Amino acid sequence: MKIELISIVLAFATVPSTVFSQSIYFGYPGEGQKLKKGDLIILNVPKNLHGRFEETEQITSLVKFIDSNSSVEIKIALNVFLESAEYDKDLSESLAESLQKILDKQCKKMTYSLIAEGRSNPLFLSKESPLFRKMNTRMEILIE
Repeated sequence: MKIELISIVLAFATVPSTVFSQSIYFGYPGEGQKLKKGDLIILNVPKNLHGRFEETEQITSLVKFIDSNSSVEIKIALNVFLESAEYDKDLSESLAESLQKILDKQCKKMTYSLIAEGRSNPLFLSKESPLFRKMNTRMEILIE
């Protein structure tokens, strides 16, 4: 699914107006979909055990995505909302290290960077919602 967001910045007469467009994808974009700077892909965090990723189809899909988009810089952010802020930060750092090792071995080019967000970047719902943790635990891929 793709959501197109357009924001228009209005300026004074002496300053030119600018338009910024960002596409947000829930899942990988379709074949042939041209990605542009600012596009965001939101994915479930791949299967992992105690802060280590297992080599699954999800990881294979990520490697293929990075390799097929090697002409752009990609930032991968791991967001974890499971327990305490300290636990979530530690877990996201462990997951980032684990993913770094896998990608370093499997990707043809290093056109990516990783960031462990912990619980610093919630997107969905209020904290009182029973879905707050599940909906905010995610992996984001930002096209830079």
